[in-house]
Amino acid sequence: ANYDIITYSITYDYNDGVLPAGVTNPTEYTVESNTINIANPSKEGYIFEGWSGTDIDDKSTSVTIPHGSTGDRVYTANFKKIVGEHQIFFHYLKI
Repeated sequence: ANYDIITYSITYDYNDGVLPAGVTNPTEYTVESNTINIANPSKEGYIFEGWSGTDIDDKSTSVTIPHGSTGDRVYTANFKKIVGEHQIFFHYLKI
């Protein structure tokens, strides 16, 4: 018997984040694709909290699509704003 290999889509919402230079995430895969590890984006002034989406409970910073997977996938990048980092300076007066 002949089987058609179905191509599934992978859609990302990077929420204004960017991947490292030269790094891309695949936008499609098939049941025969090798295991895919999704690269994480970064955003100036924010901490990456993880991806949410297909087959993820809450958020995960390590997303893998195992070989043999099927179905379209959607992932959303979640960021948390870094709230002002304070530097404390101690001044000693010599008397």
